[in-house]
Amino acid sequence: METRHIIAAVLLVSLLNGLFSPFAKISWSLMPFLFPILTETNEAMVVMAGVLALAFATLIASGVPAALYERIAGTGTTRISAWIWLAGALFLSLPMILAFVISLSRS
Repeated sequence: METRHIIAAVLLVSLLNGLFSPFAKISWSLMPFLFPILTETNEAMVVMAGVLALAFATLIASGVPAALYERIAGTGTTRISAWIWLAGALFLSLPMILAFVISLSRS
């Protein structure tokens, strides 16, 4: 798998975590306080901003271990650091994955 495919998987996992995370409702409820202009538009904008904020938070937080690896190893972006980034994104997405598995087992 090439590095660009792994990074695309990181982006997909981050976006899915933003959409389906159990913490999405918390993110949605914080959006009117963080961006008061959104409350004047409509609820869809608040939900979309909450999803994007959670997706960006997942993307940034999961990149920290990969950046530390690159700093310690003294290399640029490599396939190993991309795998570390993907592992971090999957780790942060565990609540979403578990909620999905539980909802599948109930139906």
